[in-house]
Amino acid sequence: VNPQLSEDAVKLVDELSTIYLPYVISDKRKKFLLDNLLDGTTIANWSTNTPMAEARIQKFLKAMLRLPEFQLT
Repeated sequence: VNPQLSEDAVKLVDELSTIYLPYVISDKRKKFLLDNLLDGTTIANWSTNTPMAEARIQKFLKAMLRLPEFQLT
């Protein structure tokens, strides 16, 4: 993943879902994943440099791995 991309939460969700999910996911699923990544913060406040970034990324990845679309891979 492009390091600059990781600082844009929406693009990060798009990129990782494209890489790890074999099917195109709905906007509703992308919003679900974005909400998990942000974990209460706003898109404008997202950064991989914030203290909770690692925990948020882990929560996002767990949510993505639990999606039915991932299970079908």
